[in-house]
Amino acid sequence: MRSPLKLLFIVALLWGGFNLFWQNGAIALWDQDEAAYAGFAHNILSTGNWVTPDFLWSDPHRKPPLHFWAIALSFQVFGEQEFALRFPSALAVLLTGCTIYAMGRSAFGEKTARLATIIVFSSLFLPNFGKVSLTDALLVLWQTIALLALCNTLVRPRGLWTVLLWGAVSLGVLTKGPPILILVLGSLVTLALFSPQRRHLIALHPWLGLPLSLIPLFLWGRMAWVADGGEYIQWMIDWYILKRASGGITFGQWGPPGYFLVVFCLGFLPWVIFFPAALGDLGRNLWRKREQPFYSGITAWLLWGWLAYEFIPSKLPSYALGAYGAIALLIAHTIIHPPRPSFPWGVRLFLLLSFLVTVGLGGAGFWLLGIRGGVLSLLVGVFWLGWAIATVHQLQRGNLENAITLTTCNGLILTFLIWGFIMPLVNLNHSATQRVAQQIAQTTSPETLVIFADYFDLPSLPFYVAQQQREFIGLENNPLPQLQAYYEGEQDTVLVFAQTQALQQFLDQLETDNQPTPKTVQIQGWFSQMGTLETYTLVYGR
Repeated sequence: MRSPLKLLFIVALLWGGFNLFWQNGAIALWDQDEAAYAGFAHNILSTGNWVTPDFLWSDPHRKPPLHFWAIALSFQVFGEQEFALRFPSALAVLLTGCTIYAMGRSAFGEKTARLATIIVFSSLFLPNFGKVSLTDALLVLWQTIALLALCNTLVRPRGLWTVLLWGAVSLGVLTKGPPILILVLGSLVTLALFSPQRRHLIALHPWLGLPLSLIPLFLWGRMAWVADGGEYIQWMIDWYILKRASGGITFGQWGPPGYFLVVFCLGFLPWVIFFPAALGDLGRNLWRKREQPFYSGITAWLLWGWLAYEFIPSKLPSYALGAYGAIALLIAHTIIHPPRPSFPWGVRLFLLLSFLVTVGLGGAGFWLLGIRGGVLSLLVGVFWLGWAIATVHQLQRGNLENAITLTTCNGLILTFLIWGFIMPLVNLNHSATQRVAQQIAQTTSPETLVIFADYFDLPSLPFYVAQQQREFIGLENNPLPQLQAYYEGEQDTVLVFAQTQALQQFLDQLETDNQPTPKTVQIQGWFSQMGTLETYTLVYGR
């Protein structure tokens, strides 16, 4: 890796940064998490309550508040819209890549850190977390800072690493609670037991740093406890700690051991071509007990950022994102020290997954988007597969630098094409809740009350209605007496129905009471499930 790596680094930084922010304001909210977070931030600004998050149909998505605070501040700068909602996550992923370079140089070397940054920006998994407003992107930033500070301490202890580590822990627990503690404390204990550089860890002063890092969390927790008598804090302890510690499964998401290995093989496309060799190198060096800070630090990082989550039953792809930086550095280190003439297992895996991506893009495109979208998706997939074959060809000819360039461009171009051309087609049906709110805004006065007839469990719907300056009320199980009372009341109302049967019962009741047939408007799209067309009906009050 000579000077072309520097140019490739600049290209990945600029193009990857562009991909992170491009089209973020053009795609409607994703239910349920992202839309719930938007609702929390909306309520923060509308009520002034920065302590306890609250929004209709969003209780299961409550977490510590840092991510919601960041969204609320972004709303204040950019306005309440999709770009502002996703800005903190996109910025967090951008800073994560920059952090790997800035802090990775002193621990792992200039070339390894630079290539690892390229890998982060041109892989598929983490950059896409910058396109959706989830807590995970912000958490990964704090986890990456903390573990790079820890790895740097193994090489050369400094006060700066101590401040960065415990500062990142403090922000991490305010973002999502225990995950950063599992990663940092687990890594600290592992390195204290097995690393030849264990004496360097004393400079981190964990007996002082850990309690200090938890002070902001306890201060916020105290305010939240006072605000609602402890209901919110007790719920979080039960939902996020006790349930998972007892082996409970949340939202029906589970998987066997090896789940996250599959996630990373897909998520690190197109760099997966080097992934088997990287894992093999790590295993061989651990077996030979090479006393290098690189291997001990990366091993601890992978152990508690990835492997620990393989053995809990509840699984989501984001759970092991804390290991993303470690895998990027491991792949980069394998390529740089020393370059290999070929990567046979990685080539086979890469070609297989590239073929599956091509088939998957084409199949999903025809299924979800029709002929036009299917043809476009298939063309993108064929382009990806052709580029993958060209990469393998260069690698087998021994042109490692050319293969690295093609791999980088392949990942950057695929992300660009998906969000620039395929996702806008997805949004035509995905934006159904947004179109419901727009229809209400176009046909009613600001004083109109919007009544949701049932528990729709789609936080994007009340968020978009709130954007249109309309008050709303959420009911459950389509209660006919309440619906009729709102319909016949003095205030202008719009009733929103999802079930055809409930709607028909309401209209039959109006007919029985000799009421005139109300005005209705139907909105069709993907509401509760992608790919399944549903019809929501607006019924306008008298």
